[in-house]
Amino acid sequence: MLRALTLIYQVTLIELGGYKTSQETKLVALPAIPAYTDENLPSQVMRRLFADTQMIPGDINKAAQRVLEVSQLNNVKGAKFPLHWALGKDSLGGVIPKLRGVLQEFEDFESWSDSLLLIDEYKPLVL
Repeated sequence: MLRALTLIYQVTLIELGGYKTSQETKLVALPAIPAYTDENLPSQVMRRLFADTQMIPGDINKAAQRVLEVSQLNNVKGAKFPLHWALGKDSLGGVIPKLRGVLQEFEDFESWSDSLLLIDEYKPLVL
């Protein structure tokens, strides 16, 4: 008799905030890609903000401890896990407004999905 083996894996995508890792920078500087040099882009704003390592709000050791702690919750009956986890309050500050904007965009264009069911009569978009 064959038995079906069901494996369930839990995946959590972590959106990291800013975490100070060391005083020493070991990054390799590459030439900037022109499309990403606009100083108003979020990546450029964050780069300027975190150029001074004193401005980086997170403690990497505490964050690592929290990730380890959460990874052990699979042994706790009834434990719930997020698919998306913003690790750090500064991360939430960027993620939540972005998600609100995405939700608004879905709502603004919801009608573009009208009359697409098999039982519907197709109706062209009315703009």
